[in-house]
Amino acid sequence: MRAAATPEARLGALETFARQSLGLAPRGWAPAEVEAARRRLDVRLSPPVTRWMTRLADTFGFAHGQSHARSPRAWTLGERGLVFLDECQDNWRLEFELEGADPAVHATGEQAGLVARSFSAFAVQHAIFEAVMTADRGAANGPAAEGARDWLRANFGPPLGEPLLAAGPGPLDVHVSPSGLALFQSGSQAPWIFLARVPSELARRAPVLEWVLEPEDLQR
Repeated sequence: MRAAATPEARLGALETFARQSLGLAPRGWAPAEVEAARRRLDVRLSPPVTRWMTRLADTFGFAHGQSHARSPRAWTLGERGLVFLDECQDNWRLEFELEGADPAVHATGEQAGLVARSFSAFAVQHAIFEAVMTADRGAANGPAAEGARDWLRANFGPPLGEPLLAAGPGPLDVHVSPSGLALFQSGSQAPWIFLARVPSELARRAPVLEWVLEPEDLQR
């Protein structure tokens, strides 16, 4: 995914990653259902949005889980575009703009603002976020201690793609490597580290002030 430079390449890399790395079968909404919703709302859907909706949007643990992707029948128009995803506790909702080849994504609600400058960049960050939050092989998390970002880079490489901005689930950096998956989430509260599919011996070395979910719960 790191080498994917175009919207089409990013979405294609996501589908491959879901199958080969996570063991998921990507699925989306029926094209006819997406088209019916588009006509109902009288909007244009860009190619990246259409591909995500018809091939990925109904994939639990990748497109939704911690958040709830709306089925096309539940799509509505919002303040900045089309509302397509709700946070599980309804703290925020996500909308994509209706103009542009790869439209920006915005959040409304308690953490309002620009989330990602393009839909395809959002799709990459969001997929790893959901994969960590719904990991079936265990997860560990806790408030980050000093040096957390350096530790993540040393053990997982640089953040993948364009980090989510300070709205909705952001600010958020995601890391993908042979060591597993990791998130660094910062905002108004303490920065937080989330790990999944990581060997417990590595997780126990993470700079965390106090584990909320213990590393012992991790399994490869």
